[in-house]
Amino acid sequence: MPLFAANLRRSPFTNPHIHKKMRNWRYLCHYLLKSELSDMNYWAAFMFTLVFACGGSRLASAQDVSPLLDNLSNEQKLQLLEYLRDLGAGIDQQILASFDVLNAQGKKQAIKYLTAIQPQQNGQTARTMTKWSRDTLYFGTIEEGTIFIDSVEVTNVGNRPYSITNFQTACDCTVLKAPTKPLLPGETAIVRVEFNSVAKSGKIKTGIVLQDNSLPNARQIIYLKGEVTAPKTAKKRPWTAN
Repeated sequence: MPLFAANLRRSPFTNPHIHKKMRNWRYLCHYLLKSELSDMNYWAAFMFTLVFACGGSRLASAQDVSPLLDNLSNEQKLQLLEYLRDLGAGIDQQILASFDVLNAQGKKQAIKYLTAIQPQQNGQTARTMTKWSRDTLYFGTIEEGTIFIDSVEVTNVGNRPYSITNFQTACDCTVLKAPTKPLLPGETAIVRVEFNSVAKSGKIKTGIVLQDNSLPNARQIIYLKGEVTAPKTAKKRPWTAN
């Protein structure tokens, strides 16, 4: 039995003596939080029930909701949440409910993040200061065809969240790993890059431009330097003699 269904069947929804009390959304939110639902079914169920509690005369039962949620993908459940918001369910309640299920450390981080993302009075994009462990990666001398991988660390030393939004390269380089969520002030993350030396030769000096919200230029350049030499063992071509 899905956890969502089990909790609803044990819920006070079916008790006529306290059914009226459940229409109070605060009591409803408190009950749903205590049900310990933490996956996407939880949020779809939460918003679905909240709509009924605020505007409907009948609360959904497990038989109504659970089979429908079980057949949905996470993407469809997110679409359902958006639809329920259009029907009148507020996103603020979902945020507050999410905050309440966090542990003490999670709440501390959430408050820190919420404070950091407060909009600036001038309406401009919030900028921050960063510190990088290195701005140049030296790969020395490598044979043509070698793939070079290295990493750098970035620390947000400002007072606003730091985000990398895009990157541009001028060679066979790519970013293998970068922060997928904003770095809060004081946090550190790894940026991992790759250089493919296939069809390269001679001295190499190139770079990757990371577009971000850092001061002063809203970008960071990671340089790659080294030398690519011909392979020691010549490659056999299908048209050459043995």
